[in-house]
Amino acid sequence: MNQNFNGITPSMTKISMSVDTAVRLSKHPNIIGLKDSSANTVYFQALKYSINKDNFVLFVGSEEIMAETVLMGGNGGATGGANLFPKLYVKMYNAALADDFETIKVLQKQILEIATLIYTVGKYNSSFLKGLKGSASLLGICNNYLVSPLKPFLEKEMIQISNNLERIQSHLKDLSLN
Repeated sequence: MNQNFNGITPSMTKISMSVDTAVRLSKHPNIIGLKDSSANTVYFQALKYSINKDNFVLFVGSEEIMAETVLMGGNGGATGGANLFPKLYVKMYNAALADDFETIKVLQKQILEIATLIYTVGKYNSSFLKGLKGSASLLGICNNYLVSPLKPFLEKEMIQISNNLERIQSHLKDLSLN
């Protein structure tokens, strides 16, 4: 399968890899898996069905499509939101494994709410990281330090993150996930 999927680059690394390259790399004995953060399920499916190695692990980085990729045979996700609300993402993973579409529908709404309320605050290219780190600091998970040249959100944005976290936590509590 000679598909390049040009123009699809993960938001953090800015590097895309052709399916052919991933297939070649999957044959190396020291490479046991791949995390795809392209957010492109067509590309993910091409990886899944082109790599002919049963024990090769495929994770997705974009949590908004984790359930979909697990349903396609992926192995799960390495997602930002799982650092904040691990029970939600574990429940989503298990629901996808069990083909529990009603649960997936409910949990997907919560995952999309996190993406909307945490990762899109401000008008920065780094809003995802700022939102994730700011939220993690408010939850007592880590400090709000970002590696230079990035800087944490300003106070007004942190107040918005705090209010958004309260809203998310309220919804998760209603689902017994908090």
